[in-house]
Formats: sequence, structure tokens, C-alpha cells
Amino acid sequence: MAPSFPKDWFPQYMNYPQICYYRHARRHLLLLTTDDDNYMIYSSIFKSFERYGFKLSAGIIVKPYVEGGPYPEMKPPYPSEVELKEMFLAGHSIVAHGYNHDRELWQGSWADKEEGYKAIAEQLTKARDGIFRITGHPIISTWLPWSLDHVNRGHGEVAREVGYVYCAQRQPRGEFHHWELDVPSRSTEVFQNTRDVWDVYDQVTKDIKARRLYTHLWGHGYLNTDNLEENLLKLSEDRDMMGFLWSTSVERAVRYIVERRYTRIEDWSVEDGLWTYRLSMELPKDLRGELYGRRIYNMPLTICHPNLEGGKPPYVYTEEGGELTRLRSWIRDGKLYYDVVPGDQRVIVSPEPLTEPSTPEVKLYIDELEVRRPCDGEPVRGGYAIQIIVEGVDPKAQIIEWKLTVIDGDGRYYTDHLGREIKDYKLPVNDWLDNRRGKIIYPIERGYRKDEPFTIICEVVNAHGVGASVRETI
Repeated sequence: MAPSFPKDWFPQYMNYPQICYYRHARRHLLLLTTDDDNYMIYSSIFKSFERYGFKLSAGIIVKPYVEGGPYPEMKPPYPSEVELKEMFLAGHSIVAHGYNHDRELWQGSWADKEEGYKAIAEQLTKARDGIFRITGHPIISTWLPWSLDHVNRGHGEVAREVGYVYCAQRQPRGEFHHWELDVPSRSTEVFQNTRDVWDVYDQVTKDIKARRLYTHLWGHGYLNTDNLEENLLKLSEDRDMMGFLWSTSVERAVRYIVERRYTRIEDWSVEDGLWTYRLSMELPKDLRGELYGRRIYNMPLTICHPNLEGGKPPYVYTEEGGELTRLRSWIRDGKLYYDVVPGDQRVIVSPEPLTEPSTPEVKLYIDELEVRRPCDGEPVRGGYAIQIIVEGVDPKAQIIEWKLTVIDGDGRYYTDHLGREIKDYKLPVNDWLDNRRGKIIYPIERGYRKDEPFTIICEVVNAHGVGASVRETI
């Protein structure tokens, strides 16, 4: 017998909220990772990803950044700490490829298995501590050195015990076989071994046609970069393909997937034209919610309401402690979308505004940084950089845009080392930073003196469409 529903079931639930499988309802996840921190990770790979709009996850050996000096398996130079932070601010991931690259530790036959596991746990903890010192934010993903057999050797389980959620290894032969990332129930994932071919376009095409939900490719940062450039260009020019893809870092993907799994939609109500529900997230006891006193899972989830006609999007708010905060919303293909960080808040969707427009507050933080190589401490790139952090504050509305302009003493717009003019430059998304975004520039490398005056203008815009700016000369 068919189930029976109340007569008002469809009107009541036709717009019921859904958590999108991936950010902004994209249908396929693209993860591109590289490791062994030769300088080409920064000078070639990072620049290619920035040029074509893709996100990179860079696995580094952390020991040189803590103790100094090179490690035997990789010829220096390596990226400086400032360059790694620049990559992080640009929305890429800096994650652990191990504290060192000791083959005996990762592939040796230990006389005492428990002592071996203890040594690996110590490595993983020290690696995360070192990266936290560089970026100021915790990591929960890693792919380990000499990564051919971490599944059978139990390294993924060791990583989980010290707070990692995702531990990847490459597959030595055979076809890519996972249909979806299964975190956090699987602590180790075997991904396609491209062995530095960087056949991004062909592999993504193959996976999408096979209806797989993600592609994860790996390569060394110093090999076959021409092939990578060609593939990224081809993929970026394929608009149909790009419409499927969510290209992001491993850190963002894992956090989104964990949040999606443990977030619940409760108490749906339709009354007097308002849709309301509660969005709550409860992590299992064996999954850490904080590291270094910082919340890990602050990644915005994309929420969708189906069966809407075109036109002006409804007004969307979160309510916590009786206070309303407006969110940015948009309509696409008859569906309403918005982004919200799950916690324990009430969400309200209204055909009319419930609050007056607010004006955000914008703050600017400028720091001078020394740029030195980790292997020998020698200055590079003029030995000098400027870190610019823009913060938007508005308890009544979501900050949706951060823009930066840099003007030199002659009134010309500063052009960065990637050839981009920093004029109303939209600072990239980085959820670790909450309401902050940032950029690092290297004035001496671009031909300026260290005491060259610069005028920095930054602007933030909130979900009401109201902006605020600040101007400072240094």
C-alpha cells in the first residue's frame, strides 16, 4: 500500500532545505595535490594554479622550517615561510607530507610495532605544530612520504588518533576505484597515481563521464610542469566542464564533507510566509572539534531550497541569541541558495526584509616580514615583504566581499609578481580566516625601495550590499 500524506504535505515541504553535496551545488570535486617542497611548488605549480583559477594542496616536509637545513631526499631551495603563507592566504592548503622524509621510519620493519607507531604519531604532531606556526591555523589532512602502503601498515589509524581526519596515499597500479570520499569513516584513501603525468583534463573527463563524485590527482612539484600548464589551460577554457567542478583544497573539502555529514535540519516550519528551521551540527565523540584552541569546522555549507520561480531572492537570516544576521542569497535554475556555517542556529527565509541595512566596519592590519630561505637563512626576494590583512566586521550581515587596492608613491597601481594589477582586487576565499582576507607583496623584488611609500585602500561589502573602506599610507 502506498504511504498516505496529509493534504497539505506538498505545499508545506516543496521548499524544504537541502544541504548541497558540494559547495555551491557543484557536482564534481577536484583535488590536486603535490609534495616534496622543492621551490618549484611555489615558483611554477602555485603560479599556474593562480593563473587558471584552481586550488592546490601543497604537502611539505616540515623539519627545515622548524630546525633549518635541507633534508637529504630533496635538493634545496625550498619555499620560504612567507611564500607558504602567501599560498595559504590565496586559498590553497599547506599540509603535512611528514616532519621528515626518513624512508626507514615510514617503510622500515620495526622490531617493536608499538614503538614505530609512537614515532609516527610524534612525526605527525610535530608536522602539524610546524605548519600551525607558519599559517596560524590547524590542519586535519596529510599524505605521508613513501606512500605506497600506508593502508596495510596502519598509518591512517595512527593519524586519526592524533587528530587528522584524512590520510591519503597513492595507488601504485590499477584504476582509480573510489566513487566518493568517505570521511571520516575511512581514515585512509587510495587515490589515482598519475606519477607526475598531470593528465588533469583527461582524468576529470573520464571521472565525470563515469559519474564519479571526485577526482584526486597527485604529482611532484618539480616534474612535467609543461603538461600541467597545458591541462589547466584546457580545463579552464571548457565552460561546460568547469560548471561541474568544485576545485578546492583538501582541507576545505574534508571539512565540508564532515560538516555535511553531521549537520541536521530540524523543526521545519512554514507560517505567515516565513520558512524557518534549525541548523545544528553534532560531531561524534572521537572527532575533535578544536585544535590549538581554534574551531576546526567553520566551513560554510551551501543550502538549497527547490521549487522557486525566478526573480528577486528571498531574504535569508540566521538567528542566534535573538539577533538576526543577514546572509547573501541567490537564485539559480529555480532554486534558492545561500551559505551558512553550521552551529546551532535558527535560519529564517522571508519574502520581505526583517532588518534595516547595516554598515560594516573595516579594519586593516599591515606587517613587514623578513623573507629568508629555510635551508640556510639567506634572504631572498629582497629579504622583505608586506603582509596586508583586511577584516570586515558586521554582526548584522554576512561579509561577502573583500577588495584591495595598492598605489605606489607615483600614483601607479602596484602589480604583483603574477602580473596582476592590485586595483579593486578581490581577495580570495579562505574560511580558516573567518572574516579576514589577506595578501602578501614583495616591493623590493618589483623594483621599489624598502622605504617606498604605498597607499593601501581596502573595502568590504556586506550581504545588504553596503560597503565600507579604509585608506592608509605606509
